[in-house]
Amino acid sequence: MVTTLLLESSVPSRLWCEALSTSVHLINRLPSPTLNHASPFFQLFGHSPSYYDLRTFGCVCFLHLPAHERHKLTAQSIKCAFLDYTVSQQGYVCYDPHSQRIRISKNVVFFENQYFFTSHVEPPSTSLSVMPSFSDSPSVRAHLNRALCMHDILAMEHECWWQAMTAELQALEENHMWDVVPCPPHEFGVDYETVAPVAKMTIVRLILSIAASQSWDLHQLDVKNAFLHGDLHKEIYMKLPSGMTTSSSHDVCRLRCSLHGLKQAPRAWFEKFRSTLITFDFA
Repeated sequence: MVTTLLLESSVPSRLWCEALSTSVHLINRLPSPTLNHASPFFQLFGHSPSYYDLRTFGCVCFLHLPAHERHKLTAQSIKCAFLDYTVSQQGYVCYDPHSQRIRISKNVVFFENQYFFTSHVEPPSTSLSVMPSFSDSPSVRAHLNRALCMHDILAMEHECWWQAMTAELQALEENHMWDVVPCPPHEFGVDYETVAPVAKMTIVRLILSIAASQSWDLHQLDVKNAFLHGDLHKEIYMKLPSGMTTSSSHDVCRLRCSLHGLKQAPRAWFEKFRSTLITFDFA
């Protein structure tokens, strides 16, 4: 596996140690025939490993620089190559080509469809006939660019997962979250507001500190399905949820209220919450 990782990603052989560590990390999480198709990780810890943190070896990544290496007028991140995982510090091991050293950070953005190291091959000197180019169809590009989550793929094999998904769809339909209508001739993702205030942890800590110093009583509330209470002031359409079928393949859902995953949902919920507080004379 070490050789395969190095050759596929064109990572220099001097970084074989990181390739070896990554191979061990992957092998420990793969089912093994000698362990009755259980992974070494499961045998050791008693539960299945998480695959959310798996990344493409040697891919391009941008690592957020620490505060002492940046300021407001410089780049906030640096382009690196992803090489390995680290369990002790809960981060990713990345190679910085500028300083030629290893960096470890959990604040990393990955571009897994692009390798950092690319092998350069000299074109042949002989003339070759030009073949006609064929553009990829949108369906093929969408399939290649779609990121698949291993956890979701494995979950689809369990009956409990299907029951939960069915119950979720039934709950949305019973609450009349949408109307199924023909798809209108509108342009996707144009002219809508998504900006909503977000409380920073610094402000939260400040409020808690003041309350503790003044011996104030603090009350916490949790609004169940908060985003579903937001009001929509414009017509919004979405594709049918996976598993939901209608008589026409061109039907879409016209939302009657806000929904989880909707880009306008945080703003709609904040406006509803703010207006409610104002009615109770909260400034």
